[in-house]
Amino acid sequence: MDLSKLSAFELLALEAKVSELIEKRQKKDREAAIERIYAVAHRLGLPLQAILDGGSPPPSRSRRKGPQYQDPKNPANQWSGNGPRPAWLKAALAAGVALEMLRI
Repeated sequence: MDLSKLSAFELLALEAKVSELIEKRQKKDREAAIERIYAVAHRLGLPLQAILDGGSPPPSRSRRKGPQYQDPKNPANQWSGNGPRPAWLKAALAAGVALEMLRI
């Protein structure tokens, strides 16, 4: 097919048709790949999720960590290390106390 002889309108129509065909082909290829993956999982007697996870358990969501830093003057003042620094911590740092010295 000699594309140089097509008008701009014909080229745009061809481009739209090609884009549509590419999307259909990619969808078909994805569906075929998924079917092959299911077949392998079935043949091995494994749940599909075990294959997708690489055989490892699903990652646990990170939980809020407990206090990481504590005010030496008042142990009730604690900070997890997340969010804005509390006033007691700012005051201690301004006084020259190293952050690591406040770690629990």
